[in-house]
Amino acid sequence: MSTDTAFRRITAEEMDGVLVIGFQGTHLKIIEDCVVVEFRKELMAAIGERDRVLVDFTGVDFFNSTALGGVYHHARRLNEAGSPIALCCMRPEILEVFLITKIVPGLCKHYLDRQSALAAF
Repeated sequence: MSTDTAFRRITAEEMDGVLVIGFQGTHLKIIEDCVVVEFRKELMAAIGERDRVLVDFTGVDFFNSTALGGVYHHARRLNEAGSPIALCCMRPEILEVFLITKIVPGLCKHYLDRQSALAAF
């Protein structure tokens, strides 16, 4: 398992052949435009050409629609390539938005915890 510390907004580590994306900090509200833009750029750089991705939402209290669009973009791209993307550890209100927009279960699967998500790969 290696950790990439070059990012300010996210963490990226390889676990059992899966790229695990996390978020820097706790009680995060990803709403400010400059934060969302940086998040989306870092997400793109971290995922690159990876084909197995898990996004762990531990510590995220709020996630705006622009940030949601970043996850959607990558989920769609990975799905079109036949590669799985999973989400885990979402607060119920964040998961609800992903369900309403049909990102879950349409493009991504959601798991309650990281271990369950990794086991599903």
